[in-house]
Amino acid sequence: MKIDKKYKLEKIVSKDKTREHIANVCIDKKHDAQARAIATNGRMLASVPVDIEDCDDFHDEKVLPAKVFSEARKVGGKRVEQSTIQMNGAILIGSGETFPYPEDTRPYPNWRQIMPDWKDAEYGEITLDAKMLFELAQAVGCDQNRAT
Repeated sequence: MKIDKKYKLEKIVSKDKTREHIANVCIDKKHDAQARAIATNGRMLASVPVDIEDCDDFHDEKVLPAKVFSEARKVGGKRVEQSTIQMNGAILIGSGETFPYPEDTRPYPNWRQIMPDWKDAEYGEITLDAKMLFELAQAVGCDQNRAT
C-alpha cells in the first residue's frame, strides 16, 4: 500500500484505552474503486486515499496500528513523497521493520453510516472545535501556511 506522507492519521485516532478498536486505522475498499484509510476518535473522522499494491494481501478491509503510519513516514526522509506499507502475514514498512496486526477483534465502526447524505439537504449546521479542527487538518495533510 502507498500513502502520501502528508497524511498523519495517527493524530486523531482514539487515545482512550476503553476504545482500542478506534485506536487503529482502517484500510477500506468495500464499496469504492479507490481504497481509503480511515481514522477516528469517535468525534472526528479523516478519510484519505491510499493505493493498494498487487503484493498486498488485501480484500475488503484491514485494520492497522496507528504507529505504523508515523514509522513508515520516517523511511526515505523528505525526498520520498509516499510511504510504503506492505500488508501480508505481518505489516512491513520500507525500513524492514515489521508490526503485528492489532489483537482487538472487534470490527471497525461502520464509518459510512455516519457520513451525512448532503445531496437532499437544504441546509446543514456545522460547529467547530479549534483544537479538533487543527488535529483533523494535520491528519489529512493540510499545509499550515495556506487553507485548502
